[in-house]
Amino acid sequence: MSRIAVLACALLLTSAGWARAGVRVGLEAGRNEGRATWSAGAFDYDPEFCTSGSIGLAFEAPLRRRFSLAAELRYLEIGDRTFIEDLPRLYLKRQWAWRYLDLPVHVRYRPLAHHGLFVSAGPEAAYLLAVHPQTFTGIVLAGTSAATANRPAQPTAQIYEDLGTFFSNQRDAYYPWNLALTGGLGWEVGLGRHLGNFEVRYTHGLTDIARAGSLVRRTEGVETLLGFLW
Repeated sequence: MSRIAVLACALLLTSAGWARAGVRVGLEAGRNEGRATWSAGAFDYDPEFCTSGSIGLAFEAPLRRRFSLAAELRYLEIGDRTFIEDLPRLYLKRQWAWRYLDLPVHVRYRPLAHHGLFVSAGPEAAYLLAVHPQTFTGIVLAGTSAATANRPAQPTAQIYEDLGTFFSNQRDAYYPWNLALTGGLGWEVGLGRHLGNFEVRYTHGLTDIARAGSLVRRTEGVETLLGFLW
């Protein structure tokens, strides 16, 4: 994380050079309501959306007429919450967060001739830095004693092993790269020579993030973002 902070500072300090090249540099932060779905048939329960956030650098370069190319280099957290209460057969309460170094690249189009409404779309690539467990309450099965309550029978045990529940290093249960497509709708305002913007963005994961033979997981989320460009 310290190396990322040093890189961010270096890019900000060279913002004058970026400006001479016609590229705006700024900061962006947001709130993310996200989750990771699992393959159909794995469970009869959907994972809940979980609140997390993002912060990082933003870049924007003009293209033709009302088009521009926008990119971000940011720290992104995607939360994951599962709550299942089907007593006496099963009880699970589990929450953790994936922490990514994220690089979205979008084309922005402004349907109006001046600053204001814009739409954006493009790919997003994220590298997994860490998986942070937050809460976990064990599984209870009907007909088991307290001594064996944490040893669920197949196929349930396999599913929770695939979720990374039993890994000593949770990151080992997931692939390092996650690819997604995003689309957004936003509004920007001129602030002297600077720009401020607000955007609502939907992200849909394209790749499986779980190293599991019996389970496919893909991320999705809705972000609200505030940005400032010099």
